[in-house]
Formats: sequence, structure tokens, C-alpha cells
Amino acid sequence: QQVSDFRSKLIASGAFANVTVEEQTPAPFGQQVNVRMTAQWKPGAQWPSVAQNPTADETGKNGNSAKNLPAGKESN
Repeated sequence: QQVSDFRSKLIASGAFANVTVEEQTPAPFGQQVNVRMTAQWKPGAQWPSVAQNPTADETGKNGNSAKNLPAGKESN
């Protein structure tokens, strides 16, 4: 479900022409999944305008973005 939600968010961002989930395989440890996705950028002129003062949810700084990342990884 999270992979599908993430793909939908990438599409909704308006920055990508195509977003494809190519592979989903369970990781050998725990409840994790390895995912391979490909995406094609839209030309910059076709991107939606960006808010001058984005909310915490829009920037991903709502405290939930790095919750499920392995140690040493950052969420951008």
C-alpha cells in the first residue's frame, strides 16, 4: 500500500510524466520491501507552480517522513 501511495504522490506532484513500479520484493529481514521505480521528468515549463510558503506536510517536515528509513538514510 505504501508503494502505491508514494507512486500516487509522485504523479500528483506534477513533476513526472511517467512513474512505474518495476519491482517489489520482500526483504529477507522484517516487514520491509525492496522497490525499484522509474520515472520520467516533465520539462520544467510543464511543472506546477510552487507555493511561496509551503506547509509542513508539503515539505515533508511533519515528523513522519523519516520514520521508516534505515539508519543513516535521510528523507528529502
